[in-house]
Amino acid sequence: DALVHNQSLQAVISRAYACIGLPIIALDVSFKLLGYAFPRPFSFMYWEQIAAEGQAADVIDALGSLNYHEIMYSNRKSTVFDWGPAKNYPQVDSPIMQGDSLVGYVGIGIENQQDIDTLLEANDLLADALAISLRDSARDADAADAQRRAAENLLVLEQVPGDVKAQITATYPPPYVFAVLASEGPKISTMQYVRSILCSQENAALSALNKNRYLYILFYQVGKSVDLAYIKTLLQEIAQKYSFSGGVSDFFSDAADIAVHRMQSMLAMTVGRERAEGQSVFLFRECYGDIVCYSAMKSIGPAVCTLPAVEKLAGIDAADGTEYLATLRAYLNAFQNRAAAAKTLGIHKNTALYRIRRIEGILGLDLSDPACAGRLELGLKFYAFAHCGKQERTV
Repeated sequence: DALVHNQSLQAVISRAYACIGLPIIALDVSFKLLGYAFPRPFSFMYWEQIAAEGQAADVIDALGSLNYHEIMYSNRKSTVFDWGPAKNYPQVDSPIMQGDSLVGYVGIGIENQQDIDTLLEANDLLADALAISLRDSARDADAADAQRRAAENLLVLEQVPGDVKAQITATYPPPYVFAVLASEGPKISTMQYVRSILCSQENAALSALNKNRYLYILFYQVGKSVDLAYIKTLLQEIAQKYSFSGGVSDFFSDAADIAVHRMQSMLAMTVGRERAEGQSVFLFRECYGDIVCYSAMKSIGPAVCTLPAVEKLAGIDAADGTEYLATLRAYLNAFQNRAAAAKTLGIHKNTALYRIRRIEGILGLDLSDPACAGRLELGLKFYAFAHCGKQERTV
């Protein structure tokens, strides 16, 4: 009835509360308070805090409640939660969906266990009603919001239409940097939350979810305050916190090149994950050499790219338990500095020197020769990617 009379979302919640007399709270995907109905002060301090502050981001992170929201989204219907923070405050919670899009959450407190089935049905009905109310509110959004949503939709396209390009450039000026965050499994609620964090005026970013696994982000007007280092640090913190991986493109100024730089960010993420440990987010410009090797391996195959010298050392390592490949890699990465290589390997510098001399004898090469060192360094990269490929195929 509230919807028919075009009443506000809060009015819908208030009228539902008048019917059932149980606490209700609704949040959007960024955990901003959409509306609530419960007497204040309320016994559950976190709900009281949410009502007072108008948002729940700090509370959600502190309690790990994203676990609730992932389950809600997976079930696509009201679910009983009586564990974790809800242990002494059981509730039924449901995602608010518009088609396949997640737009928020709504929950009702449980006071009588005998009412659970009725409350599950009531909360599903309320979630559907709030979805309609939010959809109608979006229709009345101002032109700036509509333009932003249209621009975000372009992030997943293979080609940006010419007339739209001019509009994007005028509203969201260059320079640009494209970034991607990805999860190994479905983390829609978490992705939506991260999206709300990233797309603030402070960060000057547009974003879009693709295939419920990839979060595409376009940083615009990148300059002194928001540069590559800032972007990488920001995404690295988020990726480590929520178990994501990510890649960041190089700078560009033409909005028509969004698809090209999206590929850059995807390649940086893919290659970085295979080659680096201890990192979650990778810059295209830092991974460029590895990307060239990775692309060559994929296009012409490992057999063509194999360097016999590296394969020979790998064979000796496998047969005799030596560590020639690791020593060669550390030595070359240290710019032929024996002491630095020894420190990386955790061995005495004399041991490093002995191994290097043995490698030179086995290969008949002079490792101090820059041209020779360059070829071996490239060969090690090809070998690493070929080795990763074999492991993947075995798995």
